Amino acid sequence: MRDYDLLIQKTPPAYQAWLADNPDEVLQTDVIGLYSRDSLPERNETNEMETFLPDHLIIGDDSGDYVFVMRCSSESPVYIVDHGSLRLDDLQEIAPSFSVWLESGFPLPEEPEYHLPLRADIYVDRVGDLKTMFALQ
Repeated sequence: MRDYDLLIQKTPPAYQAWLADNPDEVLQTDVIGLYSRDSLPERNETNEMETFLPDHLIIGDDSGDYVFVMRCSSESPVYIVDHGSLRLDDLQEIAPSFSVWLESGFPLPEEPEYHLPLRADIYVDRVGDLKTMFALQ
């Protein structure tokens, strides 16, 4: 079992101050929720952080598929990652520090615009049965 008090002591001072000032989970924006100190153990153990990213903490989520992660060190960027892919290579930096993220209102990276055609040709290589063929129409 991880010692969460020790891990939190290693996080940036701005994050420690935020935790001290917010004893309950906080919905910072319409989608960003940051966990309270009491919630951190359960959230991190559920996501098996000790196995996947042992020197990191999940600090919140986007009410969907992504979680916010920080390294347990005095200076750490804030990262976003799909909680189904907790690997170092998949972490995407969203702020150079917790204090910058806090001061800027917890912005998220802009989602890329996809310019896909409204119509596309579909070619069928093999037809399994008529039911499948009619479902494709």
